[in-house]
Amino acid sequence: MAPSTESAPVGDNCRDANTLRYPHPRRLLKDLTNPTFEDLFGLALWRVIDIAIPNPADRPPRLFPTAENIRDTFFTMQDWLDFGDMETEYARLSYTLSKYTERGVPARCAYTVAELLAAPGILGRWNAVYPDIRSQATEAMMEALHAMTSGLPTPAEGVREQHYISDLVDYGFSDVHQSIQLQLFHRSSQEIAYMISKGNSSLIQEYVQVHAFVRDPVGGLWGDFSRQVAIFQNLLSGFSSRVANISLESEAWTRVVAQLALESSFLAQPYVPNVSYVHFSSHYQLPYVNVKLDELARAELSVPERVMALILEMLLETLGKSRCLMIPIVVTTVPSLADGNRRLQIIIDGNTRATAVMVLRLLAMSGAERRGAFAYLDTYCQERGLGSKWHQDILRVLRELFKKENTCIQEIRKNHTAVQQFASVNYIPALLVQESVFQTLCLRRGSPEKPRLLQPMHQTLHNDDSSGLALPARSQSHGRPTCYTLLPLK
Repeated sequence: MAPSTESAPVGDNCRDANTLRYPHPRRLLKDLTNPTFEDLFGLALWRVIDIAIPNPADRPPRLFPTAENIRDTFFTMQDWLDFGDMETEYARLSYTLSKYTERGVPARCAYTVAELLAAPGILGRWNAVYPDIRSQATEAMMEALHAMTSGLPTPAEGVREQHYISDLVDYGFSDVHQSIQLQLFHRSSQEIAYMISKGNSSLIQEYVQVHAFVRDPVGGLWGDFSRQVAIFQNLLSGFSSRVANISLESEAWTRVVAQLALESSFLAQPYVPNVSYVHFSSHYQLPYVNVKLDELARAELSVPERVMALILEMLLETLGKSRCLMIPIVVTTVPSLADGNRRLQIIIDGNTRATAVMVLRLLAMSGAERRGAFAYLDTYCQERGLGSKWHQDILRVLRELFKKENTCIQEIRKNHTAVQQFASVNYIPALLVQESVFQTLCLRRGSPEKPRLLQPMHQTLHNDDSSGLALPARSQSHGRPTCYTLLPLK
């Protein structure tokens, strides 16, 4: 795939240590329609090779948010001085584990991990402690779940919004647990780097499991790693061929293996083969998929007034056209509580947009009168397998929509033909990401001076309908790319 020669500078690097350092300028690549796996593999390999053979004039694009800090902000000059290239996995994950205590190892696992760190070889010992660590991490999550659900009413008491909302509870952690998590990441990366540099790749699976645990101590160890291991090995083979005549220092190898773990974990996601469009802009590589609307889980409720505003925007976008273009939502996959080997596809940004589409589709089928819409809601949700949170969210919007005469319902009734286009919508465009890469800001806790993050396990707990939990509207923030492309509903 040959890049175009159009220049796309995205900011100058500043010398003040507290000033944000913006991503390096990129050449703008041509967007890819229906990319092959080989296309995505080649871009991932480019990012790995860039560590060993950097070319400041032609740096590879980055997956979102692998160059970002909290939300869509960037790192400071001091961060780059302290941790290295903040567009790479080794530096960025080291930063996360150093700065945010809540991303440390669960207290229940701490003793086992400390014993592992006392062993002369972490990776050689990993398989012996892996079952215990996975079990202990699951127990830590279930304790947090019990604490959050113990005060909730039973389903028989109704499904009003407040019946989903609980105080957030983390798994137990401390500064000590944060330190051993960072040690585990650094030492395991150094071990596998040394082995691979000597031609020994026998413990790759152990390393990718440790890396997954470090990023997400609970959900990271759920699932099958065989596909990721195979992709890691193929990326390593491509990298080794490219740098065969170059002597790499041990530090470079350490950063390379961490990048291999990141890239292989993304490419191993079950929905990567469904990527239908890749948009390049600024420093981004944005892979988009069309996801089935009815199969999306959600954690966060929406704001009805904001949904109504988006409904108006979508109607205006659809007038006189054969399709509706929209800003893609952002999705990822997390383990199911009932079956850790099954993945739930969840919305992490764009709940309001998804609800707007759901409501428009319902009104296209039921008609835009109050009685018909409310009467059809239960059937609508049952036929599409929508869970109780979807039902509750749509219900809240309908109540606001029909509470009094307003511009939104007037436009819906006036533009019947445009509304009917939503009757056949089954798929919504979405940016594919990984939750464990985010530093997800918790808006219900912390302060601007000392932000608090959600732990990756909170996405599993609040998206799985079996937990009975939801997050109130505007309670978390992942951020979204500042450059995106509009894509159609289908």
